[in-house]
Amino acid sequence: MPVHLAAFGLVPRTVNGLAGIVTMPFLHGGWHHLLRNTVPLCLLLFLLAGSRARSDRIVMGLVLVGGTLLWLFGRGGRVHVGPAA
Repeated sequence: MPVHLAAFGLVPRTVNGLAGIVTMPFLHGGWHHLLRNTVPLCLLLFLLAGSRARSDRIVMGLVLVGGTLLWLFGRGGRVHVGPAA
């Protein structure tokens, strides 16, 4: 990942890392990482599209809860980017 994009990653238990809670899911370490996350994302969106649920709220909730848990319990001193599939 280019160094300038890593600045938007999540760094656990740091004030600067708080912004990464929202930005981290949209960053990926490379094409391989991006492609490995495409299938689960498409499956999730397909399942949500067929339901009556508020898909936007569910996805945003997953992003916020997952990012917050990583910020609280993730390995410190490392920049985390994107969800691992």
